[in-house]
Amino acid sequence: MDDTCLTLARRSRRKQLVFYATVSRALTLRLSGRLADSQRTFQQAEALHRGLGFRQPMLYGGPGAHYCLLLLDLGHHSEAHTRASQNVRLWQELLYFPLGEAGLDRLSLAEAAHRLLLAARPSARASPADAATKEARTYVDQAVACLRRANDVTELPRGLIARAAILRDLGRRADAQGDLEEVLELSARIGLRLHETDARLLQGHMGLGEDPPDIEGAQQSLARAQQLVAATGYHLRDADLLILEGRLLAERQSKDAGRAKLEEAIHVARREEKDGCVYRLAVDQANRYLGDLSAS
Repeated sequence: MDDTCLTLARRSRRKQLVFYATVSRALTLRLSGRLADSQRTFQQAEALHRGLGFRQPMLYGGPGAHYCLLLLDLGHHSEAHTRASQNVRLWQELLYFPLGEAGLDRLSLAEAAHRLLLAARPSARASPADAATKEARTYVDQAVACLRRANDVTELPRGLIARAAILRDLGRRADAQGDLEEVLELSARIGLRLHETDARLLQGHMGLGEDPPDIEGAQQSLARAQQLVAATGYHLRDADLLILEGRLLAERQSKDAGRAKLEEAIHVARREEKDGCVYRLAVDQANRYLGDLSAS
């Protein structure tokens, strides 16, 4: 991985430049799927952050929100929730409400609540009456509203994708599809290929969940997502691609072919387990679909 930016920042001996270059490297490592390296780099960034004399010792704003995303990918849902909650309180104490940062913090809270719910009940449909569901829905709506008002078109798609996932789990597929269509429109207009990848994957799974399944639509979504990952190096989604491919194989060819692909997804999701980096949500999802195949 190219470290030119960080090397040049260190040569400048300007602490803020080194801090932001370190954050940028941590983000790139996460998106490439190197979660253990990303976590170590975020920890280095947080140490640099403390040395800059900020009031809040933890990362906040954009860097803090992206660190929370990494923690969610690692399965550290409670820590991500705690960090995002403290950042929300920070803005309240400062009597300052930066819309973009506030939206990202609320998005972290929504995603943490949603993933905690999925971890607790991986095979059950979410209920609107569940406290965790209510929390996730409240925060994700607030996040989307804040990001819209801030005109943050680079982060708004992330909020819309998170809301679409929650709405899908609540059985509100039409509303979820509306959010995904907005993401795809924004992605086409300004080239947000990583967000498009996430939207295509969710769209493909939703298509297979219809009655009858939209197999052709799901195949198109998978093909586009595979193309995007190959073009961008967004290998954080490798296991998710295999899960969708496994579901399609089970529908189009044979259960055995689908089962093999889902087992491959679990292997890929656990490839960094020695460093404590398990894509836990992907493993849970793949195991759930394997269970569905065995029961059918």
